[in-house]
Amino acid sequence: MSPLLLLSLLAAVEPGLSPTLEPGTYRLDVNVVVMASVPVLGEQRTVTSTTSIIELDASGMATATACKVVTAGPGFKSRLPPPSLRALPTSRFAIVTDGTTIRADMGAGRLAYDGDGPMPQSADDPRVTDPDGDGKPGLRMLLDLGPLGQWTLQIISRGHTKLEGQLTADGAVGRLTSVISEEQVLSGLPVSLPSRGEPIDPSRSSFSLRRLAKPSDRSFCAW
Repeated sequence: MSPLLLLSLLAAVEPGLSPTLEPGTYRLDVNVVVMASVPVLGEQRTVTSTTSIIELDASGMATATACKVVTAGPGFKSRLPPPSLRALPTSRFAIVTDGTTIRADMGAGRLAYDGDGPMPQSADDPRVTDPDGDGKPGLRMLLDLGPLGQWTLQIISRGHTKLEGQLTADGAVGRLTSVISEEQVLSGLPVSLPSRGEPIDPSRSSFSLRRLAKPSDRSFCAW
């Protein structure tokens, strides 16, 4: 049992405590864990952490605005800079609760390209857009490879995430029951890479939802 889930269960049974998910402003942190086996190095762990502001209304509908996206792994770290974060679309989805359990399907989405079918493989594909307005196809991402230097990449992606957890005194914590993620680097690297669907480990991935004491507080965002 994960520490987050254990904590939530303890909170749920604390005498006199009856958690509910009330309308208001929340911080949502989603951590997606990728485990890959690399020759010689063994098992390697990469974590993508996305922080969003959630506005929850009385009907249980949530409006999510991402304000920080960071990926860290063996020998590298990447992040979306402020212009890219501001270009991310808001999403709207239902948060369903049944007393102690919370479930949410955050929906499927595409980033920096339009249309259906296979993901574009190059910036020349007419479906690729420029959501951050920097004059280059795709969305800008900053990649830090340590001694190998820093790179500015243009990417597109698509994904679909579902959450399930337990209510706590000020929100909820739990796991990701389903994660689909695929990314394509359009430019910025000296070699072309095929689009990749990461071997995501839902059992190690998690989320936390916490009501903000000060709804205007955005100090944890990277805008």
